[in-house]
Amino acid sequence: MTKTDKTAPHLAAGPTRTVRLAGRDGEEHIFTGYALGVATSRAEQHTHSTRYAAPGDKCSACRWFSVGIYRVFDEPETSDGRPKPRGYVVQTVGESVVPGEQRLARVQETASAYEVLELLTVRRRNAEPFITPQSLRALAQAANLDDGVRDAYVNRAVV
Repeated sequence: MTKTDKTAPHLAAGPTRTVRLAGRDGEEHIFTGYALGVATSRAEQHTHSTRYAAPGDKCSACRWFSVGIYRVFDEPETSDGRPKPRGYVVQTVGESVVPGEQRLARVQETASAYEVLELLTVRRRNAEPFITPQSLRALAQAANLDDGVRDAYVNRAVV
């Protein structure tokens, strides 16, 4: 079951604020903005009887995927006191509690809501492109809050 990741307080939606996200190799990305949509595949229950899932086995309590879509603003604020929109940030994270496995994170910024969908589209050799269920959930949340993402989401080519 997909749900909001309670273990990642930086993914809590709210007013415009300083957001800090960890990217590849622990690189910190800092921007002013707020969360539009977040989701994770993390599960509470293990699907195996051992302490950790074996290599290649699926267990969303041992290994999971999280995604966050953020609206980014320039500083300083405009003359009317409201922040000026700059674009979007997409964070994708592959987490693991299995010893020897590492966290894989990516943080990317774009000015385009359409590119947000492109950043979340998975392309594998000899397979149709797709968007993960977690990414679709985060996109649906973002579409509810942002007109640009809504238009891109409704008119997407990849289902």
